[in-house]
Amino acid sequence: MSHRILADKRRLHQVLADLDRLERGEFSAPCLMAETTLDNWRFDFRKVSCLRGVVEGHPFFLDGQIIHSSEIFAFLEDDGERFARTLSRWYRLGHRHTPAHEYRP
Repeated sequence: MSHRILADKRRLHQVLADLDRLERGEFSAPCLMAETTLDNWRFDFRKVSCLRGVVEGHPFFLDGQIIHSSEIFAFLEDDGERFARTLSRWYRLGHRHTPAHEYRP
C-alpha cells in the first residue's frame, strides 16, 4: 500500500511542477509534439474526469487501442495544437471525437 502512495505522490509532484511551468509559459507546441497522441478523443468520466480516445505512441498501450487516460489536470493550446496534462503524462490531442449525429463536414 505505501508503494502505491509513494508512486502517486511522485506523479503528483511532477504534475504540480508541470502546472507551475505551464503558468510561467514554459510549454509550447514544439516542446510537446513528441508526446503520446490521443486521437478521436472526447471527455469521459471515471471517478474523475478523464479523456477517452485512440492512442498512438504510448509506452504501455498498442497504437490504435482505445484507452481512458488518468485524471486531467490541465490543457494547453499553442500554435494550433492542443495538449492535455493528466496524472501520468502529457497527451498531444488529435481530432476531437464527433458522434455520428453531430457530424458536420
